[in-house]
Amino acid sequence: METLKANELRVGNWVERDGEVYQITSVTILSLERGETTVNPIPITSEILLKLGFVHSLYIYRAFDKGQFSFDLVSFRFQFDNRFVSNNRYKYVHQLQNLYFALTNEELTIDL
Repeated sequence: METLKANELRVGNWVERDGEVYQITSVTILSLERGETTVNPIPITSEILLKLGFVHSLYIYRAFDKGQFSFDLVSFRFQFDNRFVSNNRYKYVHQLQNLYFALTNEELTIDL
């Protein structure tokens, strides 16, 4: 599993540390920058997508929809409004959160 660097994260991202899931705060980022702590990315799974508010797609096998967004769990690709298909592969929750926020200016929150 990868270890994240502070510059990959923003306040609000969800990460894992020692088996526990928690949300990044400004204090967490400061301790990461100083090397005082490490956190790991959370892999995107069907269970995580459901906790992020996505639902099973009616049209594509192993795809999940949330409003005008679709995430294909086979290719790890993200689609926006049937027009924008990302060329990137998103394997971790913080990557998906950051893209979602960049496109909508809204947080993609997790329902623990």
